[in-house]
Amino acid sequence: MVSSGDNGSAGCDAFDVQSPAPVVMGLQVSGYASTPYNVAVGGTDFNEITNPGQYWSTTNNSLTQASALGYIPETTWNDSCTNQFLTDFGYSTVAEANCNNANLIPYDVVPVGGSGGVSKCTTPSGSNPFNCAGGYAKPSWQTGIGVPNDGKRDIPDVSLFASNGFSGSFYIFCESDQTNGTCNLNSPYTDFLGVGGTSVSSPAFAGIMALVNQKTGSRQGNANYVLYKLAAQQPTAFHDVTVGTIAMPCATGSPNCVTNTGGDAYGVLSGYSATTGYDLATGLGSVNANNLVNKWNSVSLLALTTTLSNLNPTTITHGEAVNFTVSVAPKSGSGTPTGQIALEGGPNSGNSGIAAFNLTNGSVSSSTEMLPGGTYSVTAHYPGDSRRWRRKWRYTARQLQRDSHRNQRQAVAQRYDFTGCAVVRVPSAILSLFVFSRALCETVG
Repeated sequence: MVSSGDNGSAGCDAFDVQSPAPVVMGLQVSGYASTPYNVAVGGTDFNEITNPGQYWSTTNNSLTQASALGYIPETTWNDSCTNQFLTDFGYSTVAEANCNNANLIPYDVVPVGGSGGVSKCTTPSGSNPFNCAGGYAKPSWQTGIGVPNDGKRDIPDVSLFASNGFSGSFYIFCESDQTNGTCNLNSPYTDFLGVGGTSVSSPAFAGIMALVNQKTGSRQGNANYVLYKLAAQQPTAFHDVTVGTIAMPCATGSPNCVTNTGGDAYGVLSGYSATTGYDLATGLGSVNANNLVNKWNSVSLLALTTTLSNLNPTTITHGEAVNFTVSVAPKSGSGTPTGQIALEGGPNSGNSGIAAFNLTNGSVSSSTEMLPGGTYSVTAHYPGDSRRWRRKWRYTARQLQRDSHRNQRQAVAQRYDFTGCAVVRVPSAILSLFVFSRALCETVG
């Protein structure tokens, strides 16, 4: 899980700045979050600023300590002058007018909010994003209602609550060296700390995925292979966020800056707003944790067979190229699997990545010089695409290392053993618990 960013649709502009600090770099996304190998988690806020009594109890539940009466509608997390909440305080319904309002300029002309957008920078030329081209290609799993037909990786994938208090809600925690050794929510705001941002929503979503791991009894790998399918097949696992924007205030004349009124120093970036289905502001939306966990295994994916073969030579010097062939095919029906396979393994029963290879017409024949020394199981792992589940083939490789201190040979023996489990990477420590200032809890069973 990777935070999508805290600077709205302006992924290359600083957000921890003093207003006025309009965007000057245009529409950009985080290079960390926009790879196809991770789940990019964006941010939302509660959409109840005018009617909180409809969703909150004035007292906490004696058993759970929760005060939320049910699901609270969400909007985009946006701390800037483009936030529609400002209209509820008597300001204009036009974002540009608010961004040029003398009363708001000292506070809200800043790029702060959940991030999203389109990957378009993988081949940089210098440090200026305007001199960067490319972008990650659209992953095979990124499909569904609302997903742009742009051929590029889009983020975020999902979003969770990330507000830092713009509308009165935020995450709370206690840190003894900052709160005088106590944690008292009834004190005059000195015995607890508040925080927000996608650096909180991302580990919060990792905690939900830990519940998926616990429920299924297995690790999941890149959850996007299931998340997009789940949104299509089990929409109640998500809360579609359809209001709000992450378009940030920008300097008139800068890239992607739209200024409609002559003389205005500040305009509004040309993207992005929340809409029905997937959008570049909140992705698939936020999640109903209970439904997501319990419906995870209901996703229908095509079974397949992965075969690793033709491993040669069988006697090699350490560092010598080893040839191999991997083929991936559906167990029934038609279609050709796409994407990549990876060789994984290592001494001491490790499953570290060795090298990745692109499939062409469902197979790849290549070689690698990356096999480490030692005796271990090596796995040819196919992570799946938008239609097919992941499978792996395993063989045992015995390598006797040869280097300047040893004059030994490596013997590589093949033993094929099909397994149907998923090979994934997860942190050993998932996350600690977070609590909302006005918490919404969805029981997971």
